[in-house]
Amino acid sequence: MTRAMLFALALGGASFGCASLGAEAAFPDPIQTSGVGPFRPLDAAETGLEAAPAGRVLALTGATGGGMRVGERFFHARADALAEPPERDETLPATAVDWARFGPRRIERARRGPAQGMMASEVALEAGAAWEGDAVFDPWVVLLEDGRARLYYAAAGGIGLAEAPSVDGVFSRVGDAPLLEGARGPTVVEDGDGGWLMYFEQAGGIGLATSSDGRDFTVEIAQLVLDRRALAEDDPEELSFHRPGAVWATTPADRRVLRLYFEVWKADGTFEATMAASLDGRELERLEGPVYGGDESTGAPAPFLTDDGATLLYFTLDHAVGGEPVRAPVVGVTPTITRFD
Repeated sequence: MTRAMLFALALGGASFGCASLGAEAAFPDPIQTSGVGPFRPLDAAETGLEAAPAGRVLALTGATGGGMRVGERFFHARADALAEPPERDETLPATAVDWARFGPRRIERARRGPAQGMMASEVALEAGAAWEGDAVFDPWVVLLEDGRARLYYAAAGGIGLAEAPSVDGVFSRVGDAPLLEGARGPTVVEDGDGGWLMYFEQAGGIGLATSSDGRDFTVEIAQLVLDRRALAEDDPEELSFHRPGAVWATTPADRRVLRLYFEVWKADGTFEATMAASLDGRELERLEGPVYGGDESTGAPAPFLTDDGATLLYFTLDHAVGGEPVRAPVVGVTPTITRFD
């Protein structure tokens, strides 16, 4: 399937869906899609980084687990290559990172440069608690009204929380146990009533937990209903859902909509980023197609809304160094007519 066909599929899903996908907006494409997609990768003039692939947002060393942007900062997981790595796990998709072949993952924090690319990063959090094992990853940062920053993250035992006095401050763990055991991939947004919603990955699906204070969460829905899309005869089966990234947005018709981007793993060993939308954060309408039209496996999608109404999506694309899959963190934008000069 060509890139143009995939773009048309993404637009078609947005144009003929229900209100949560923006179909009520009487605007011409691509404005009508308003954050649904397709996403155009930024070019080198927009990111300030010449290296391939298009849209790369960070100079690549070691392997990255994807990342998310908050304000002018980019939080991501990174690990260094081992001098003598074990044999690759052949059960993994060909372009997935085999973390056993790298050192412990840590969470790093980068600052946006003069363009949309990110400058060299510093360590924000390393594994240290007993339940974390030797790695921390899947960062999601929320800024509070008083300036404090909350860093939700994953580790061996589940999802944890650390706080700092500011987004550039030193993060300290909250509590000595995970918020949710056995879960990973947290993404946290306000629920509109002073509470918090956390979407997370567990057992090949995406669940929802709620909290009144953002510190103590209770699982409300173990696995959200994310209907697998209608398959053509030669389409691979969808096996599981991973790495959610959520944001509340306002459509051109002035509706507040939750957009939940996530990663779909398929039977042919590929994976793609897609999304679903909801008016209440619980009942979701699935987009019929990917949000990026390239042929590469796309993963770890994390949205960011700009002040002028565009949507940036940070995600990973196929990339290898010396034949070793490491993924590449990139950024795309929709509407596609948006440019950052």
